[in-house]
Amino acid sequence: MDSATAPETTAMSQTASADTTASTGVTSGTDSVTATDTTADIGSSADDSSASATVASGSEASSSGGGMPATHHLSNSDQAECGDPLWCFFNGNVGVPVGDPIEGQECFVAPIDPPFELTEMHYIVAATHTDLEAFQLRIYAREGGVPTRLIEALDVTSVEATPIEHYFEFDPAIVIDTQEFCVGFGAFEPSVASAIGMAVNTASAVPDVSYVRMEGSGNCDIPDWEDASLHDPVPAGNWCMDATIRELL
Repeated sequence: MDSATAPETTAMSQTASADTTASTGVTSGTDSVTATDTTADIGSSADDSSASATVASGSEASSSGGGMPATHHLSNSDQAECGDPLWCFFNGNVGVPVGDPIEGQECFVAPIDPPFELTEMHYIVAATHTDLEAFQLRIYAREGGVPTRLIEALDVTSVEATPIEHYFEFDPAIVIDTQEFCVGFGAFEPSVASAIGMAVNTASAVPDVSYVRMEGSGNCDIPDWEDASLHDPVPAGNWCMDATIRELL
């Protein structure tokens, strides 16, 4: 996977440690990994038979000029069990990552017509390798049931990749011009790309909304988007990611 060049976009990242246990070090040979057992309760569960996201309105839409634009929080599951990383790992040990490029996306069907603005992305990092330097937050359009057109790629630092719960505010907001869109990440550094272990909700398996692809060998060779809720070997589940969008007046 090729890394997209990020536009000149600034963003603010905040972290929250709600329901998060202390980090623990896991060492195997020369590979040192930090991890957290992180849980988060952010909304209602989506129906497993539906690919649409749970939607919570953050404000009321205005019926005439002068009102504030309505915001909508989109989530595919309640993210009850977000302690395990989905990445390429070594010798059956999920605590020892293999450095292969990895990309993941969580997709939604917006409850409002495009264009609208993506204002915030929430995500949980379960574990990181000590060699990780940087990764990207990536926004896609979804067409034909999988992420397709890259809308935005933001280069962020290891601060935004720390193993904790993150609330990332897009400043300026990203304009989305399609009804179906995805939020996620990409890590493409040679030898250490899979040092970012984004959390999956192992208690949730909503189909056709969570996608992963990797470059590598064996189980790490996923050249096309695969449903992360069906990933083999485990862990499998929906990415612990959600998004907030805002209507354009």
